[in-house]
Amino acid sequence: MRDLHRPLSKAEALAVFRAAFEQAPTGRALSSADGTLRLVNAKLCEMLGYTAEELTGRDYAGITHPEDLAASREHVRSLMAGERNGFQLQKRYVRKDGSVMWADVTATLLRDAGGRPLCVVVDALDVTEQRRSEEQLRVAQKMEAVAHLAGGLAHDFNNFMSVILGRAGFALERLREGDPLHEDLVEIEKAGRRAATLTDQLLALGRRRAKAPEILSPDDVLRDLESMLSRLLGEHITVARTTEPGLRCVKVDRSELEQVILNLAVNARDAMPDGGTLTLDTANVTLGADAAGTLVAPPGPYVRLTVSDTGAGMDEATRERVFDPFFTTKRPGQGTGLGLATVYAIVRRSGGCLELESAPGRGTTFRLFFPATGETPAPAPIAPAPPRDVPASQGTILLVEDDAAVRRVTERMLLSAGYRVLSATGGGDALLLMEQHDGPIDLLLTDVLMPRMSGPKLAERLRRIRPSLRVLFMSGYAAPDGDDTRWAGPEVPIPGTVIPKPIDRATLLSRVREALETPSGGAGNEGGPGPAPG
Repeated sequence: MRDLHRPLSKAEALAVFRAAFEQAPTGRALSSADGTLRLVNAKLCEMLGYTAEELTGRDYAGITHPEDLAASREHVRSLMAGERNGFQLQKRYVRKDGSVMWADVTATLLRDAGGRPLCVVVDALDVTEQRRSEEQLRVAQKMEAVAHLAGGLAHDFNNFMSVILGRAGFALERLREGDPLHEDLVEIEKAGRRAATLTDQLLALGRRRAKAPEILSPDDVLRDLESMLSRLLGEHITVARTTEPGLRCVKVDRSELEQVILNLAVNARDAMPDGGTLTLDTANVTLGADAAGTLVAPPGPYVRLTVSDTGAGMDEATRERVFDPFFTTKRPGQGTGLGLATVYAIVRRSGGCLELESAPGRGTTFRLFFPATGETPAPAPIAPAPPRDVPASQGTILLVEDDAAVRRVTERMLLSAGYRVLSATGGGDALLLMEQHDGPIDLLLTDVLMPRMSGPKLAERLRRIRPSLRVLFMSGYAAPDGDDTRWAGPEVPIPGTVIPKPIDRATLLSRVREALETPSGGAGNEGGPGPAPG
């Protein structure tokens, strides 16, 4: 064993230096004053995918991301000019396979015995995954902020839209198609429904769980969307479909998966104004620990849905912001900036992950990974199409709504179908009406959020008086945190009992009739509803 107290010989010092250089846990290189790499260690080769022979003798500029090159050169210039002895920065390198690696870089200037610049020691720590995680957290925080804002506005906004759409519908019923006002009212209705859809998109960003997950095959969903995609994309875009035999099933909300596919298809269409090819591919994949870490997902079996286009592609700045809510490269009025943000939100709350590959002139590829399941889809129930005109009905409905305009519109819709309506402005008013009314009350139709007493609390108190009372709730609100458990428990509505606002006449009357026809002990009426009115 060597005497540790004895000074190192030159040969020993050189061996120690080489060992420290080669065995460093970071990528390490010696660079000459002109930026040429003179010596590289194994870790740097591993990080960038080159051999030592391929890196030695190259200029550092050849492995630096073009967008970071100017800043790197300025740092090196100031170092060699003696303005500093070292620097730290975060920059991107381009690996041999073309992928990008983010690194924390520390550069130290070494001088000769005369103090003149000799070479630069560069240490690079791969922080690509850290950057990816930080970026996903940043996007998630932005979406949560948007969801909080949307949740706060949705209740009042959807009340306004209930009145606008309801009144427009009443007016349309009294006008013939040739009437000059008919077209104006139709456009008002269309604009109102688009506004309601926009609100729903905003609220969708904040949901943490799928609305109604089911076991399904992505291939079946794609097959069902073929005709819609054909109309959406136009004749100038070719759709190519590939799949893998024996594709596994996934557990997702069908309508949300459809929205993901359509949003990506629209994005691809807009990137190919002169035509091109949209490729939809599905495959079974297994993410190991390394791949799962890169994608921020647990290891295991997944179904990969790949959506590729041959369009213009995106630069680095666009890729970094593409999932941000409201970010869009389209001209004003041509996009809301919510399409890809919604895709991101849906995939993440479905337990999946996604990655994006794009470059200017090379098209764009989205790879979506959904956890695979061994379960098989349940047979699809055959549901009869709802009738356009709901026949006149009988029964007494206690309507509770604190917004006077919404209450009047909803009451008019119910009266038009033949129901008897008792209208109340809030919980206290409803309790008083219940006491004073001698006849039967077949259904409580109440808003969820009201001053002093919520709809669920009112329903609980009224059912103590009339246990057989059926209940339906109306709501234009979704919890800011997107937690669907808001609709579970004794204090809040349960799933299936809520009519979303803006109130649509056909939906309202259909849901009311279903509730009145529900047998005693039916879903959403746990209190023993009485017989439906005749």
